[in-house]
Amino acid sequence: MSYDTCTTAANDGSGVFNIPQAHPSYDPALDANSDGLACETPVAGGTDLSGYQPSASTTASPAQLPVTGSAGPPLSLVLAGVLVLLLGVVALVWGSQSAYRRRH
Repeated sequence: MSYDTCTTAANDGSGVFNIPQAHPSYDPALDANSDGLACETPVAGGTDLSGYQPSASTTASPAQLPVTGSAGPPLSLVLAGVLVLLLGVVALVWGSQSAYRRRH
């Protein structure tokens, strides 16, 4: 949930304050001194979020995401296959010409 002002955050059902930069509700516009902690005025009976630690699911990096497909074979493997095919065609043509010359 995001807040337009710190008053809105304080008047929220849980009365949040000390919203750290890692929290989804953090907004740089609410961080008066740009220290990475927004809405620093304590709220009586409110929820201090300064100890918030993001869970692994909210901070998944691409390296942690499951692999769902393949980019295909590496280019070197494709080029090697093409080279083998070309050599095969050359050998076939050369062999055919040699057999033709022997007959005529």
